Amino acid sequence: MKESIRLIRPFLRGLPFIIMSLVLGILIAQKYLTYVTPMYESTVKIKLADLTQGLPNNNLFKDFDVFASSNKIAAEIELMKSSSLLAKTTDMLHFNGELYRVGDVMVQELYMDAPIQVTPISLTYYLDTKISIEVISDSTFKVTAPDEDPISGRFRDTVYLSNGSILIYKNQQLLAEKPNTDLIDQYEYTQMSSEKLIEKIKKNLDVIPADKDVPVISMIYKSAIPQKSADFVNQLAKSYIEDYIESKYTAAETTVRFLDDRIQQVSIDLSTSENLIEDYKNNKGIVNLRQESETDLRKIAQLKIQLTSIKISLKAMQELEDNLRNDNKDFLLKAPNFQTYTDLLSTELLKKVKNLQAERRDLLLIFTPNDTRVKVIEDKLDDLIVYLIEGVTNSKRNQRTKYLQLKAEIEEAQRVFDGFASKQKDLNVMNRDFNIYESSYNFLNEKRIEAEIAKAAKISFHRIISPATPSKKPVSPNHIVIIIISGLLALIGSIALIYVVHAIKGKVNDLETIEARCAIPVAIKTPFILSQEESDRHFLKEAIQLELKGFTDQGNRICISSQTNKEGRQFHTSGLAKAFRKQGRKIMVLDFQGILNNELATSMSDEAYRSMSKIDLESLISKMTTDYDLVLIDNEEMQHEQIGLLLMSVATHNLYVID
Repeated sequence: MKESIRLIRPFLRGLPFIIMSLVLGILIAQKYLTYVTPMYESTVKIKLADLTQGLPNNNLFKDFDVFASSNKIAAEIELMKSSSLLAKTTDMLHFNGELYRVGDVMVQELYMDAPIQVTPISLTYYLDTKISIEVISDSTFKVTAPDEDPISGRFRDTVYLSNGSILIYKNQQLLAEKPNTDLIDQYEYTQMSSEKLIEKIKKNLDVIPADKDVPVISMIYKSAIPQKSADFVNQLAKSYIEDYIESKYTAAETTVRFLDDRIQQVSIDLSTSENLIEDYKNNKGIVNLRQESETDLRKIAQLKIQLTSIKISLKAMQELEDNLRNDNKDFLLKAPNFQTYTDLLSTELLKKVKNLQAERRDLLLIFTPNDTRVKVIEDKLDDLIVYLIEGVTNSKRNQRTKYLQLKAEIEEAQRVFDGFASKQKDLNVMNRDFNIYESSYNFLNEKRIEAEIAKAAKISFHRIISPATPSKKPVSPNHIVIIIISGLLALIGSIALIYVVHAIKGKVNDLETIEARCAIPVAIKTPFILSQEESDRHFLKEAIQLELKGFTDQGNRICISSQTNKEGRQFHTSGLAKAFRKQGRKIMVLDFQGILNNELATSMSDEAYRSMSKIDLESLISKMTTDYDLVLIDNEEMQHEQIGLLLMSVATHNLYVID
């Protein structure tokens, strides 16, 4: 606790200085704020177009931006801060000319509230230089260019400078609306170059996205004039949208011209490809190669089926003929082959043969084989069998002829496919080229229609969702923050100064400092005493403490010393002498400087004492103090000491006083 009090003691001592510094810092900050130029901020928000959607549920508008690049938000921000877009904006607002009202302390920019208006006619030589304009009266003024003599002029008269000319006239509308506006004053006009103006605007312009995934961008501009900052960001947003529409229109127009050229060339190539296919088909006699090939293949397949059927019939007829020519003429033992020979005549003949054979067998049961009736039946059988065999032979011959004809027809039909692969390959190549040209032609025409739509639709899906308005409160300087910072700096500075002064001065401020830096113990600690009663009570207490420490034994000599007379040595000597006397002690005070105002003090300021040796001085003091209980020696200043150390050496105890 004592250590904490010791640390804050310099603070408590310097509290008035701290309070004064704090008040002074706040006053300085307030005075500064009255002269600093405030900056106002205006913000406009733009929602970027969604190039893939357009207006909701409207497919026509989706294609308006078909040729626009898919810019990211960061790219759009860089476009908004680009020098070309800023130059377009400043040209629309005429920000190149800046007019200031010059006061004794402040220079104030004028915008809509300028009582005079300046129109540069030819100031190329004076770009980025200040031209002084002093309005002398309601009709006259003086213009001073750098390194030139003043030129007098009248309002609405052209002023010719050394390297240019300028026209100055009064703002009649403002003067009529605000008749109290000061016209006579000192002004400065600067015609800024495009590079300097854009560089100045970029310092105060900030373009930030609302969020990395939200296509909304905020344009923020700071200016000393609220209306100027609002006008600039609003015009910048409009210029951005107009530039977008213009670039989209230019891209669409360029695309249309390109597509027209390509469509014309592709049309020629497409016609050439069509003519090649037509000539090839005419030369080769092709109508439809695929259908023709399918028809021929189907025909050959059918012919081969017929050929196979006839081949099977021929084989069956051969077997039938062989069977009929067999020696066994008993048809009753043979079943007819209806699958091979199925005409009605053959069937009837077979039936008659079987009937005749059956009749012959019946006759043989009655008659002998040589019987006439049996012979007649046998003759009939022989005729029918011969006739039947001849019919089978003729049918077989007829089928063989058909077989040979079908085989010849198949061979003829198969000759159609000679060179078919080459024809198919050539047609595929020509058809592929034709399809490529046709697809390109159709695609280019579709894109041309889309480009024509984009060219005709001079609209933009970028939208200003929050236009800028003139700000009523400045964003800088922040009065509260500056006042607080100024107060804190004053507070910190004053506290630091107090502790620095406390550290560098040689004054001892507390008991702990002495005890920490000195090997000699502290005998008495005397506070700041306001009354005599308090002084008597304090020194009486200190006398008791000295007695307890063995300072007041019979015949002891206590020498009280200090660096200077202002340390309180005499005060302690007198106070202790009075306290010891109240205790009933016989006290003698030896004053070796002769300045002690005390009835108990004996002046020892004679020069004779200063030339004595230690033995002589000690002997003299012993003789003088023989009848006293305690001797107090008031030593001389140690900074000019002559016998100070000598007196300290003859004393029993030494007290060194430090303030």
